[in-house]
Amino acid sequence: MDETPAIEALELTRRFGRITAVDRLNLTIARGEIFGLIGPDGAGKTTAIRLLAAVMPATAGRASRTSASYSCASASYPPLHQGEPQPHEFVLMRPPSA
Repeated sequence: MDETPAIEALELTRRFGRITAVDRLNLTIARGEIFGLIGPDGAGKTTAIRLLAAVMPATAGRASRTSASYSCASASYPPLHQGEPQPHEFVLMRPPSA
């Protein structure tokens, strides 16, 4: 079985001006593992997910998924899935007909 982690973060950091939302996050999630982020409001959970999904650039550090690797120095961030709408894109869909 492949030992490559599904998701990995190394010293992942995101700052908004003087505020540090995610501070040197180190995380390894194995394939098939179920993982949750728990914490109070404002703890950086959503920001961490956005960094790991490459929807938001990191200020410092590195993150990787089995399908891509990127760092704060990357000029572009890899899409989650080729050709599919991304979380930051607006998509209008018709409701299913009955």
